[in-house]
Amino acid sequence: MEFYTTAEDGQVRPVHECLQVECGRDFEKCARWNTVFNYSPYNGGYETHENFWSGRKFEVLMVPGGKWLAGEVIEWNEYTMGPGDRFCKWRLMARMRPSDDDIGKGSLVVPEGEHDGDDEKVALVTHVEDDGKVCTLSSKDESAPATCNLNELRPFCGAMKFNVHRMNVQGGGILKYSNLTSYKLSMKWTERVSVEGADGTEYHSKYHFDPEERRLDKEKLASLAESERVVELRAKHLKMIEDDPVVIRNEAAKLTLFHSLLVGEIVDGMAGDDLDIERFQHALLSIPFLLYVIAVDGVARAFRGERGDDHPLLQIELSNDERCLIFRSMVDVGLYLRDDVVCREQFLSDKLSAGLEYDADQLMDEALCHVILEVGDFFQHELQEYRAAIWALNLAPCRDSRYTFPGKNDLLVTYLNKIALCNKEIDNLAAASDALEEVILACPAAERRPDTDFLLLTFPPSSALKDPPASHPRAPSQTMAPQPASDNPQAGQGRPLPKKEADLFKNVVKFYESKQYKKGLKNADTILKRYPMHGETLCMKGLIVNAMAAAAELRGEKPKKGEEEGDKKKEAVELVKRGLMMDMRSHVCWHVYGLLHRASHNYPEAVKAYKQALKIDPENLQILRDMGLLQIQMRDVAGFRDTRLRILTLRPNSKVHWLSYAVACHANGDAEGTVGVIDSYMGTLEKDSVEFQRNFDSSELALYKNQVLAETAGGEDGLAGVAKALAHLDEIQSVVVDQTGWLSTKLSYQLQLGRFDDAAATVMTLFEGGSTEDHKLHGAYMCALLNCDRETCTEVGKLRGTGTLATWRPLAEDERTVLLRAYRGFADEAGSLAAKFPRSAAIKRIRLTLLPTSGEEFRSALDAYCRRQILKGVPSLGSDLSSLYLMEKEEGRYVLAEDPVDVQAHAVYQLLVKLVDSYVASLASNDAFPNDDEASPSALLWAWYLRSVLHEQAAEYAEGLSLIDKCIEHTPTAVDFYELKARLLEKGGDIQRAATVVDAGRDLDHQDRYINNQTTKTMLRAGREEDARKLMSLFTRHEGNPEQNLYDMQCTWYELELADCWRHKGELGRSLRKYAAVIKHYEDFHEDQFDFHMYCIRKVTLRSYCKLLKFEDELWGLPQYGRAAEEVIKLHLHLIDNPAEANEDAEPDYSKMTPAERKKAKNIARKKAKKAAAAGSGGGDAKDSNGSNNNSGNKKKAKPHVIDEDPEGKELLALDHLAEAKKYASLLVRHAPRRLSAWALQYDVSMRRGKALMALQALFQMRSIDSGSDMLFSRIVDFAQTLAARPAEARGHAVAEEVIASEFPALTNDQSLAGFVKGAMGGVKADPSSSLPMRIAVARAMLSADTGYSQLDAAGMILESKLDCRGVSIATCKEALAFMDSLGVDCKERLKLRVLEKFPFAKDC
Repeated sequence: MEFYTTAEDGQVRPVHECLQVECGRDFEKCARWNTVFNYSPYNGGYETHENFWSGRKFEVLMVPGGKWLAGEVIEWNEYTMGPGDRFCKWRLMARMRPSDDDIGKGSLVVPEGEHDGDDEKVALVTHVEDDGKVCTLSSKDESAPATCNLNELRPFCGAMKFNVHRMNVQGGGILKYSNLTSYKLSMKWTERVSVEGADGTEYHSKYHFDPEERRLDKEKLASLAESERVVELRAKHLKMIEDDPVVIRNEAAKLTLFHSLLVGEIVDGMAGDDLDIERFQHALLSIPFLLYVIAVDGVARAFRGERGDDHPLLQIELSNDERCLIFRSMVDVGLYLRDDVVCREQFLSDKLSAGLEYDADQLMDEALCHVILEVGDFFQHELQEYRAAIWALNLAPCRDSRYTFPGKNDLLVTYLNKIALCNKEIDNLAAASDALEEVILACPAAERRPDTDFLLLTFPPSSALKDPPASHPRAPSQTMAPQPASDNPQAGQGRPLPKKEADLFKNVVKFYESKQYKKGLKNADTILKRYPMHGETLCMKGLIVNAMAAAAELRGEKPKKGEEEGDKKKEAVELVKRGLMMDMRSHVCWHVYGLLHRASHNYPEAVKAYKQALKIDPENLQILRDMGLLQIQMRDVAGFRDTRLRILTLRPNSKVHWLSYAVACHANGDAEGTVGVIDSYMGTLEKDSVEFQRNFDSSELALYKNQVLAETAGGEDGLAGVAKALAHLDEIQSVVVDQTGWLSTKLSYQLQLGRFDDAAATVMTLFEGGSTEDHKLHGAYMCALLNCDRETCTEVGKLRGTGTLATWRPLAEDERTVLLRAYRGFADEAGSLAAKFPRSAAIKRIRLTLLPTSGEEFRSALDAYCRRQILKGVPSLGSDLSSLYLMEKEEGRYVLAEDPVDVQAHAVYQLLVKLVDSYVASLASNDAFPNDDEASPSALLWAWYLRSVLHEQAAEYAEGLSLIDKCIEHTPTAVDFYELKARLLEKGGDIQRAATVVDAGRDLDHQDRYINNQTTKTMLRAGREEDARKLMSLFTRHEGNPEQNLYDMQCTWYELELADCWRHKGELGRSLRKYAAVIKHYEDFHEDQFDFHMYCIRKVTLRSYCKLLKFEDELWGLPQYGRAAEEVIKLHLHLIDNPAEANEDAEPDYSKMTPAERKKAKNIARKKAKKAAAAGSGGGDAKDSNGSNNNSGNKKKAKPHVIDEDPEGKELLALDHLAEAKKYASLLVRHAPRRLSAWALQYDVSMRRGKALMALQALFQMRSIDSGSDMLFSRIVDFAQTLAARPAEARGHAVAEEVIASEFPALTNDQSLAGFVKGAMGGVKADPSSSLPMRIAVARAMLSADTGYSQLDAAGMILESKLDCRGVSIATCKEALAFMDSLGVDCKERLKLRVLEKFPFAKDC
């Protein structure tokens, strides 16, 4: 059996003679005839192919005109699976054997003496000289000779791997072996096989139509049509067709249409009786049900010259909506085929072989016109969708002068008549007349046609009345006469506006760019009065309307009477879409469409529009720049690089374009390419250019190049780039302005390369320049002195604040000795840092971290340090010394002791207490420090203050309060004393009194913004938001709303505290509103980077720009955003569990409350009603709407502020709470993967969604962060109990259940739940300092996990700690009390006594 296809020269030849044929439908169509079975995953081949591939013999042709080589299949691998067998990618391993011993053209050979184990040494004979002795070789081995004597070679007999380009089971196929040849290799099977499926089914051709009734088996198809996959894809494609303003350009539709198996069958003319029902059913899984099937079939029938509705597929009963989509799809297919050369030739092969005089383009145009004519008739007559009919008819090739074919003008008249009738039906007589004028221009004799006569009698076009038809010369048959410029001008169609209107349009663009929107709108309306369908003007008007709407929204203006919010923006979208439909070939329209999407932050759609504009005007710099900005904003770095390269190619004389392309290469990770671009740019400059002189721009560019140079790879240790960068620093020193930055960079490179002596010298140079207070430099100096490895130097460089190597990890004795020699004493060694820089506070402070804390020398140094700071009256001394509370972790790193239990047990704290107590005693009795002369009069005061701070650190609030009261009594004008007293009261449980005290301190200095902010924060925590708002208004603009001003200033700490305040009060809507405001700030931060993409390039601040991009990439993982997002998730989860609270206006159920709860609820309701009444009355008569007194007529009127339409947050309360929680939980775990609370919330959300696998993943992530967390323990217990309580029908997929069953035991240490809980109990009892939250979690699990323990045992788990454990706070104590109250045992009072002992000022425990 022979297979034929169309070769490159257009001739039909056997496949094996056409080695470079494009193997698409040409080959597949030929290979499909008389074939029993084609391999495809859709027909069961995936399950059965291993039964028949192995051992099959074939022949392959490696070189045109060469020898056929024999092979046998060893292995068949499938490595990529596409949507159908057209895109399945396979790899074939075969054992090659020569058919004879002769070597000739196309033979596979190896040198004599080489073995045949694999194909590494194999070569291909591509040419044999006439003498038959010398041949040319193609080899994988680059060192192998290009020519060789045939006597030195022998035939290859071994295994080779081919890539399968196309395959047919019975006939053959085309292979690839790119290592030796770029040809596509013909192959053919030398034996046939009988194919049988795994279930015993024999695969052969079947009719999917009933041969008698000629209809589909609707029952089978209906069951497939209702499957989840089909429904999902159908909805996706229908939405795509409805939403996309230009369906014909949708790439997804093309791929779906032409790459599915079924389409190829229909197009090849087999839709009648030869479709296999199995393949048909499987194909339905990847395309919308029947829509595209019938669409393509309609096109195929048009090409074959068939008309009418006699096709079996069209006998199916369809709704008008389905038929509408079908006919739209027909247009899509036809227009795509018009531009696709391969598909066009395939469709037309039969007609071309019949000897028609048409060429391919003409035949395609004519066929497409007939298809579109059917579409127009359908919309016009059956659906009366006249606008849709006009849309379809306007797409016909006969309306475009670029397309020609015989009979075009006659067909054009039919089209124009239909367009005129449709326009008449929608009362668009002007457009109808325009169409008829075009009829007369195209065919003067058209007026004698019956259909045209009717139209002329109904509404004769003006030109037809003015000039007799005979005066119009007949247009040539192959072209259409051009329209006059004044007749519906469209720039994209070669019909520009007249000069007057063109000048007005330029003014429209100018006024838009200068934000003179009213003038621009006026000029646009002037143009549209004369040319109401001018696409570019419509688009510009829409853009201006959108900008005006955005400006009004920013000013807080309300919509006009009769309008709703967002109407103007909707109008703008409609204008732009209408303009685009009028002139789809205008790059201006597409550009404006992209700008509209960009304004609404729909960046992907904006990029699509820009790309379409660039297809029309590929060299438009403005569009390229706009698209580049969007690409880097979306981090499409590959596209950004391509765009900047196009811009640079068009305008290579601009510095900005060179630098932008360099940054684009850097963003793609191509450091060497970036350096090359900068060097190329510098090579274009003159020697005396300003870029070679010492200035800011040259300095920044040189340092940026140096930074990128350090990122280049190379060398065994990967530090070749760093070495080059270090050498480059010396070259650029003369042009660098930032010498401190230059030295810091040099220091970093020296440490990485291990040049520690040079690094130490560089640090000394920086110290001499005045950087002695920079602890980062001290950390680098220590690394240089101790010759630390590169990883240690890098980690120490990341430390913040006063962190150095000595506070990062414990020091060995020899290391400590080296560092002390460098930092020793104040002036006792001439070479020490203390002697060189005696006034440096950092050097004195660092000495404390180097001394061993158990020695007398440390005590003396700490004593001297404290005395000096007390004499100076430094309030931050206690906070400064707390950084010495370092505890060593198991992995040999220091962590700071923060919990009071750890602080009290720390040796440095205990030493500090002794020292300060001795100061207080000595100063109180002798007015002097121990063993010292007289001190200053304020020394005792600040010693009291320091001791009070130490009491605070150890959670001894009553003792601290007594001392701070002495301080206030001694000096009642010191603000710091009031702030400390307020902290003690707040931590001790009396937040109301704390707010009063800190407010008293604020009254001492009304100009201190810091104490004002601290007072505001405390007021909010005390629930006094009105007082807090008044305090914040002291430092905001007086006009307008203070809270709006705080929102504009993005004051996140205030909004977070206010949101917490409302959450504690139960006003969940208001709380959500404020948390959402914080999240909006971070979204604004992300959008704000848009302004810096070009600014930083223009100002050459490239290093800062790289830091900005990195910061923006990590934006969603920042703590403030994480706090807001977590609280939003918690509120939404709370509302899921308590849906009644979503309706805050509903009357609470007082019957289920205790008397105290009822009283409290009624007070809250009364306050809400009073507040709502005050808001409704405008806040009283004495003040205007902006909250300022309006008694004086001389005062300037306040600016109107933005009005919050939903201050109560009711819109947020009405959202889908689970969807919102899922959104923010996904963000947090993606951008803050080391945040334990984020994974805990991800677990909570996943369990409510019924996603057990995602919840299990969250548990494993939590364990990797902190395996001893109470949050992890409680959720493991919850997960086990939830799984055990699930009904059978609630279980998930079998694979998911298997994964859970195999992986979850690792979390419980392969124990039962009861055993796991008992193990946790043992761990808590063994460690007296186990945290209170962990004790509460274990106590709850003891009762819920059926461990056999009583309520008294669970209560004892908490009581036995006596609250002398970690994690004790007012919040955790309240949680413990609530748990005790739920037990129903008399243990709550015992715990309450402990709480009051720990927190003596607590009021509401």
